[in-house]
Amino acid sequence: MEALREGMTHLRHEICSLVCFPEGMQQIDVPVAINRTPNLMNKTRTGMVLCSAILNQLQSNLRITFNDNLTKTLVPKYYSSLPPVSKAYGVACLMTSAAYYLQLYDPWNIALDYASVFKRLQVWRLITNFFFLGPFSFPFAIRLIMIAKYGVSLERGPFDKRTADYLWMLIFGALSLLVIGAIPFCWNPFMGVSVVYMIIYVWGREFPNARITIYGVVYLKGFYLPWAVLGLDLIFGHALKPGLVGMVAGHLYYFLTVLHPLSGGKFILKTPLWVYPFLFITLPSPQYV
Repeated sequence: MEALREGMTHLRHEICSLVCFPEGMQQIDVPVAINRTPNLMNKTRTGMVLCSAILNQLQSNLRITFNDNLTKTLVPKYYSSLPPVSKAYGVACLMTSAAYYLQLYDPWNIALDYASVFKRLQVWRLITNFFFLGPFSFPFAIRLIMIAKYGVSLERGPFDKRTADYLWMLIFGALSLLVIGAIPFCWNPFMGVSVVYMIIYVWGREFPNARITIYGVVYLKGFYLPWAVLGLDLIFGHALKPGLVGMVAGHLYYFLTVLHPLSGGKFILKTPLWVYPFLFITLPSPQYV
């Protein structure tokens, strides 16, 4: 049990050090109450359990206790409170990595490969590559947390009561990434990480003055969040290309929907009508001039 306690403490510090928490966010109390599950010594399973606790912390901003009541009450309550698009995308990413963990498929069968798409008509690759954030690991947990925090924050904030617009943002971002990925030096087999970067880039532009803290020591404005996360990727030896490509897609969307119209240009990225049925939303009434 002492080894388990040390492992849990180390895991908590590792995850907290990788995530950019808003100022004032309290750390998570994780008393050891896992004596009935010795298999949690496995890092992967421990990381998944802690990921559930962290997702609740991000939403409630309260101290929580890691015990049996967590999975029975807080997790279902938190899950049901999530907005639909962020919830669907996060769950899809989680299930894709879970299926890979169970060795149910070869990830290269869902990777973005333009030769297979056009020569073998494996068109599903144009979609499935966006749902793989990597195997269960610390980077995977961090990316899932970013969807849960910044994606949910966007959907409940600037896109409140505009769920179709938020879904269109993700679709437009995915289409942009597919076009950018056609450039050889910009290609990446899995674009899920780029979608996460697009989300945090748009969040940073929508909340430029929000205060973000890293390690509880470094404070910066929300505008610099994607660059801070990119810097962390550099420090921890992760590839920078997915992040940079995602930020380009995010800037393209923000420019066409916000900056260009504000400068007097025409709004050219209106949400198509075919997006609404995916959300079981009634089509908006036509406006006559």
